[in-house]
Amino acid sequence: MSLKQFHLFFIAVSILILFGFGIWGIRAFMADNTAGGILGLAILALLSGAGLIVYDVQVYRKFKTLGV
Repeated sequence: MSLKQFHLFFIAVSILILFGFGIWGIRAFMADNTAGGILGLAILALLSGAGLIVYDVQVYRKFKTLGV
């Protein structure tokens, strides 16, 4: 596995973990409405996952233009 493939794979795994945590946090908040802190973390995780998707696309395009 090349460094490029590892980098893209690692970002994809990070996205899945962030979305998984975000969904878990929202479900935990729905079960117990007093856990406002977990809702904030869940929203932050979902936003970070979305940001990583944008980053992953940009990195893929950059690798493609470099011919790596």
